[in-house]
Amino acid sequence: MKIYSLITARSGSKGLKNKNIFPINNIPLILYSIYASLNSEYITKTFVSTDSKKYADLCEKNGAIIPFIRPKEISLDGTSDFCVFKHFVEKMNELNDCPELIIHLRPTSPDRPKGLIDKSIKQFLEAEEDYDSARSITEIDNRFLKSCFLEDKNILKPLWIPNKSSFLDIWQWQRQDLPKIFKTDGRVDIIKTKNISNNNLHGTKSFGFNTKLPLIDIDTISDINGISEKLRDNLRDYKIMSL
Repeated sequence: MKIYSLITARSGSKGLKNKNIFPINNIPLILYSIYASLNSEYITKTFVSTDSKKYADLCEKNGAIIPFIRPKEISLDGTSDFCVFKHFVEKMNELNDCPELIIHLRPTSPDRPKGLIDKSIKQFLEAEEDYDSARSITEIDNRFLKSCFLEDKNILKPLWIPNKSSFLDIWQWQRQDLPKIFKTDGRVDIIKTKNISNNNLHGTKSFGFNTKLPLIDIDTISDINGISEKLRDNLRDYKIMSL
């Protein structure tokens, strides 16, 4: 089975300028995802989808493959992941080198301890059910279930109602009695390429891989300051370079 990674990195960003190549520990942000991919035993090729020749040159010098530059029209603020993946799959089909699985690694979620990617791929491949995709997740505070509502014609409706419970009982539930809530953390997404032909990136059945790690999404300087030491530790574990 061909398993390639795809790191998506457009050059524009509204918040932190040139965020995807912003230096952390004197290393451009995107390289942390490249190094993590190169450390995987399952991933045989590491690709970057970018609209920037500058980004492409940097990534190629550090082991990634960029056989084509992404068009500007699918490198905008509102461009969906699906459009980027569709472009990648179409181009790879033209090169007769399209993988069966694509591992999506987001540069802005760079904290991937050694072995995390391979553990998620292994669990996905060994899952008894036939999943279309997998997404890394982490548990978040579930207490908001007691205070979040949908509004319909000025009538508030609770986001979640427990079985056999009345409307007002929601406020009486203890946290331990509420269902666990998870959020995708952006560290590892596993996508079957065949999903693209069905115009659906993640298909209809997605496997949840719990990383049990804090949510991280690099968007500001403070985000960077809070993770620099952890990323330095990861690089030491990868043994790609010593810091």
